Amino acid sequence: MLHTDPGVSASRRVAQASRPAGIGLLRSYVLLVLANTGGLLGLAMVWLVVLERDTTRMGSAAQVGPAAAAAAAHGLRTHLLVLFSVTGLVLLVQALAVYVPLIRRVSRAVHRQARSHERASERALVEERTAQLQAGLAMTEDDVAVANLAVRAAGTANPRMHVQILLADSSRAHLHQAASTHPDARVRAVDPRDPGPSEAVGCPVQTPARCPAVQQVRTLVFTSSQGLDACPRLAGRHLPLGPGDLPPGLSAVCAPLSFQGTSFGVLHCYGPRDQVPSTDQVDQVGTIAGAASTRIGLLRALSDSQMQASVDPLTGLLNRRALARQMARLGSAGEPYVIAMCDLDHFKTLNDTYGHETGDKALRAYSHVVRTSIRAQDIAARYGGEEFVLLLPGTDLVAATGLCQRLRENLARHLASGEIPVFTVSIGLAGQSAGTDPEQVLAAADVALLDAKAAGRDQTVLAGAHPAPRSALLPAGRVG
Repeated sequence: MLHTDPGVSASRRVAQASRPAGIGLLRSYVLLVLANTGGLLGLAMVWLVVLERDTTRMGSAAQVGPAAAAAAAHGLRTHLLVLFSVTGLVLLVQALAVYVPLIRRVSRAVHRQARSHERASERALVEERTAQLQAGLAMTEDDVAVANLAVRAAGTANPRMHVQILLADSSRAHLHQAASTHPDARVRAVDPRDPGPSEAVGCPVQTPARCPAVQQVRTLVFTSSQGLDACPRLAGRHLPLGPGDLPPGLSAVCAPLSFQGTSFGVLHCYGPRDQVPSTDQVDQVGTIAGAASTRIGLLRALSDSQMQASVDPLTGLLNRRALARQMARLGSAGEPYVIAMCDLDHFKTLNDTYGHETGDKALRAYSHVVRTSIRAQDIAARYGGEEFVLLLPGTDLVAATGLCQRLRENLARHLASGEIPVFTVSIGLAGQSAGTDPEQVLAAADVALLDAKAAGRDQTVLAGAHPAPRSALLPAGRVG
């Protein structure tokens, strides 16, 4: 019984098994060459003896007479003809038995070496492209940049195919095209029930759950959209290339994008039915999809961690640490700005009367009103407790006052439903001229907020506009 070491690779076992046969064949060739050479040497010795004898005989026949000399010469020619014929036959046998197979083997070895060198060159090119892709992906900052780079790489690996990347949204319920080599290319869907063919850009799948590659979490290859095993999104489709369209049908490669067990997209390559990618090209698509998946996964994980570190979990607004970073940027931007300090009126009474759950609902309701009232470039943050800060870049006190008035009105309308007890907000405003840096402007807005509280709450006060002393409404300084 033959026992094999499980630690020995399959290629090494094949090499070990083929080595004795190759050595035996080479030994046979060497022995055959030696035998033929020995035969030729022996034949040469025999004919040397024969020629020596014929030469002696010709000398004797020349003394006898012309007839005897002619007979001896004829015998010599006959012997020479036989010598050349036998020698030629031995050389022909040797050539057919040794040199022709040897030349064939050398030719095959040269061909294998050339093919091996070609494959090594192809592997080196693929490795170089992969290294370039990894270096490029390391510099991407968002999903779209990753998708564009991956599509370019896949398009280079499969130049005759259309390439697109579909990514899921934040809910992972819908897929959208993030990048494509042919953004205007349309795949025609032929429905026998509908005489008018419909068209869709790329793959029309809309949800990850309906993509076979995403479902199976593996690269799928479809040689023809007319095959029984074709993806339903390919069946009955072809690429309209204008006059002289190719026969209906698509070939496709679909590689899922997943990271740590979570699938969030697919790399989709498709082309005419007669342009099925090679195994190496399919492997490259899988490699590109894997690299893109890792980068997108890392970017999303980093974004989530940064979001968690920067966002207040209750309200969804920026927290105090993120607010400090935004204020530093605001101070270095060199543009005018206004800072608003906001405080919910009598919030402690609301919390004590209705409970902390209702208090949390009130904070979330106010945060929602803030997000719908400010501009896209404005920044809202929870400063602590029931205090909030608004950074309003590129504006002045007049526009900021109007924004705060709109915010208070929107809050009143939002609370009119009665789901949450009615509460109001007091706001202190300070412009850029109130300090040399955003921290000083924020301190001025805080003083204006205290003025708004002292003046009766539910109002907006500009820094320095109400220098009146505090009223008895705030015996503890900042309560309510």
